[in-house]
Amino acid sequence: MMHSKASPLVQFVFHKPLPRGENPRFASELSGLGLIIEEERADSDDPEKNIIWNHHKIGGYPFFARSRNSIFEQSKALLQDGYWQLAQFSFPDAQDGPVSGRWPFTAFVFHVFTKDASGQIDFRYCWG
Repeated sequence: MMHSKASPLVQFVFHKPLPRGENPRFASELSGLGLIIEEERADSDDPEKNIIWNHHKIGGYPFFARSRNSIFEQSKALLQDGYWQLAQFSFPDAQDGPVSGRWPFTAFVFHVFTKDASGQIDFRYCWG
């Protein structure tokens, strides 16, 4: 299921850089990790090229383990409507370093899509 920013499951907040907060209401079970930004790589939604990056990334085409489900079709519709994939987060693995806590999306990949619509930034998200 594709969720909008109206859904209470995830909040999108813009704020200045701050250290990790200590309010237990917003505490995560996951250990804090940083992002390593690498060189840009080619990414294509052409199944014959088969080069969609399937791990964590910023931008590019969304990776879904099963390409024939409603989430896949909904994400294609968003991309055609001017949204772009802001981020994709996969289940942590050995390349991510030591991770503690429970991954909130089980074995699925979490996707965030965004679009600037008339000066308002809109978000959609899913995991699949």
